Amino acid sequence: GSLTAGLTHELNNPASAAVRATSLLRERVAAMRHKLAMLAEGRLPSESMRALVELQEEAAERTAKATRDLSPLEASDREDAVADWLDDHGVRGGYELAPILVAGNLDPAWAEEVSERVSPELLESAVRWLAYTVETENLMLEIEDSVHRISSLVGAAKQYSHMDRAPHQLLDIHD
Repeated sequence: GSLTAGLTHELNNPASAAVRATSLLRERVAAMRHKLAMLAEGRLPSESMRALVELQEEAAERTAKATRDLSPLEASDREDAVADWLDDHGVRGGYELAPILVAGNLDPAWAEEVSERVSPELLESAVRWLAYTVETENLMLEIEDSVHRISSLVGAAKQYSHMDRAPHQLLDIHD
């Protein structure tokens, strides 16, 4: 009973995280589709669209390589720097976007590169689209981590439950 209670509790935590992340992921993907439609309706030149897709790939790569061990002070300092950069460049809601971008290992230098590769009228849409990319990547990482945790717990429980099942052997009881 204790084993079952402990195991179900430990399984419930990552399962709940995976369900929550999947729900949020669905919302973010829908928002990305909406942003893509908005960008397409603006009749973007193909070179602008190509630049946005390249930036999106770079953001996804940086997010995958992001370190998750920033101290709260370091994260706050980076968020302030990114929010200031966004505010200085006319991107509304920079304080809301900054934590997302910092979680993706994106900084003011990267944001400056974005501003050089897209036209000024597209900057805010591009930054928001890239923020959706970072959120999506982080949610997929969270789902992956949760599923790995569940798998390892199930493996450990399976191994424990089979501990008393040795293969049958013929033994000489006199020895």
